[in-house]
Order: sequence, then C-alpha cells, then structure tokens
Amino acid sequence: MIGEKKTKMEDISHCFLFYPQFYIDFEILYKKGIIERITFDKYKWTKTATSLAEYFKWIADSNLCGVTGGFWSPIEKVFKINKRTLSKLASRNSDPWKQEISKDFKIIKEVVSQHREELAKRQKYKSAFADIEEIIKKTSNEVDEIQKAIKEIKKICSNL
Repeated sequence: MIGEKKTKMEDISHCFLFYPQFYIDFEILYKKGIIERITFDKYKWTKTATSLAEYFKWIADSNLCGVTGGFWSPIEKVFKINKRTLSKLASRNSDPWKQEISKDFKIIKEVVSQHREELAKRQKYKSAFADIEEIIKKTSNEVDEIQKAIKEIKKICSNL
C-alpha cells in the first residue's frame, strides 16, 4: 500500500528456513561467540571457513531439496564466503590427507551436541511436568484415586 514501510527479511532467515537445525543451534553458537552479528543481515563465523562448511554439512537433512540457489547459497549470503569455496572445504576430494574433521569443528560439534542434550533434557522435564499436572487435575479427593495418581506420578518420575 502507499506509504507502508516494507521490512526486509534478513538473509539469515533463509538459513533458518532451509536448515531448521541451524535455527535450534543458533542460540548456543551466538552465546559461545562462534557467530557474531556485525550489522543487519551481516554475520561473521568466527572460526575457520572449513568449520562453517563442516557444520552445515553435518546438520543438513539428507532429504533437503529446494534450496533457492543451491545448498550453499543461503550460507554464502549470510557469512559472505563463496559457495564454491564452502563446497570444496566440506569435501575431502581436494586433499586426501585432510583430517576427517577440523579442530574448530570438533569444538563446535561438542558444544552444539551438549546444548542439544540439554534441550532434550529440558523438553523431557517439561513433558513430565505437564503429564503430572494432568494427573493431578483429573484426580479427585478419594483415597483410591489419590493412590493411583501417586503410582502414576512415581512411574513418570522414575523415567526421568
């Protein structure tokens, strides 16, 4: 409409869209200083370009298709590293003596894996809490029902 201000979507949103795991991992990558925000739509990967390529190769969904401009295009736009370079860095074809994974990526993988485990644990606790709340809501003041509810709650707690 006339006079309406359009807001531009950041390129990083495309990375979140095409690589959902990156959206989940972004928080920890940012907190640990692996990703720095320079300005609107400009981010810096503070580790090696090889680790950036390895990270996205690691999180890529095997069923991934339909990425506008190709697999590396959204990453190139956000981190300003040529997509051909990223493709080459992610493979071992150019250097058969290249390590399986880089030192930087080992650190990143460890940090991200721990974060994912913590998120999974939090989700498990939230789910258990919701189940316990539901049991309590359904339980009347009758002794038999209270005993049954306590058994169910103990069962839930034992699985944590």
